[in-house]
Amino acid sequence: KLAVDPNTGQPMIDREPFVKSSNNFVYFAGVPLLYWPTFSTSLERPAYYVSGIRVKNDSTFGTQVMLDFDLFQLFGVDNPPAGVEWELSTDYLSSRGPAIGTELNYNVDSFFGVAGPVVGFLDAWVIDDKGLDTLGQDRRDIVPEKRTRGRLLLRHRHYLRNDSEFIAEAGWISDRNFLEQYLENEWDRDVNHRTALRLRKYLRNQMFDLSAKGQVNNFETEEERLPLLEHYVLGSSLLGDWLTYSAHSKVGYERLNVGTLPDDPQQAALISPVPGEVNGSGAVAATRQELALPINLGPVVIVPNVSGDASYYGDAVDGDSLTRLVGQAGIRTSLQMWRVDPTVQSSLLNVRGLAHKMEW
Repeated sequence: KLAVDPNTGQPMIDREPFVKSSNNFVYFAGVPLLYWPTFSTSLERPAYYVSGIRVKNDSTFGTQVMLDFDLFQLFGVDNPPAGVEWELSTDYLSSRGPAIGTELNYNVDSFFGVAGPVVGFLDAWVIDDKGLDTLGQDRRDIVPEKRTRGRLLLRHRHYLRNDSEFIAEAGWISDRNFLEQYLENEWDRDVNHRTALRLRKYLRNQMFDLSAKGQVNNFETEEERLPLLEHYVLGSSLLGDWLTYSAHSKVGYERLNVGTLPDDPQQAALISPVPGEVNGSGAVAATRQELALPINLGPVVIVPNVSGDASYYGDAVDGDSLTRLVGQAGIRTSLQMWRVDPTVQSSLLNVRGLAHKMEW
């Protein structure tokens, strides 16, 4: 295929070893068992349809057989897009049921003709669940709220020209216990599933952020933005670097939706509502301004500062509007410490010295 040499700017041929075949059979003892009409793959990343096989067993899911397939090969795509990987998951969990899913990962230079780079992934997985959830010592044998369970998660980031950025997220979960049961590490460590759009514009030490966010999973307490515009300023210099100025302002319309309670009384008894967390919606406007005077005294930095916060909420806890004014003054200090030891060497760990840094 044609490409451009980044050093000379001249056209060049980018040769990629590739194999393609038709009318493929798999024989056992001379008897054809499997047939596929077309097959194609890059020899730089060779695979024969199946890209992964896993077999596991535990008391929660039983025996698990998980097969992953390269969808580009299954569809006979001769020249899949560079930087794109697409897989089909076919799973069977003996204690729960059959499942199917797909995972798409991409890191490309453009998206629908708009220059990037663009990175993201789509992960969808659904199971016909006939089992019971086990979520901890005090939550065992819980009947799932739905039999058809799963999730769809999309995270997309497009780096645009002129220091702009577009972010899209979509996160659907079938029920409140699905992630904790099937994807516990994600449940513990990852951010919540969100359905939102965000457009950011960076201008030196400033950022303009226009976002919209909706609620898809009604069992989670979630704040909707319909929409919200924010402006950030970080560390602007005033009076010849004597003062630094920072600010965060926002204006928009927001709605708070309190999540529904579980159907299972065992789980409902473990949930304590947060005081003041009630459904509400209204205009929101706020600004926070800060002036700081950094003073360097050798290794110690002393920062006297003053700040003010003015906020307006169209719908407070009592249903009325609320205006809040806050003023603050104080002193921040910090002390940096570090130690460098070049004598720590390891070819096995690829270590060429150690540096340890702390900030008090």
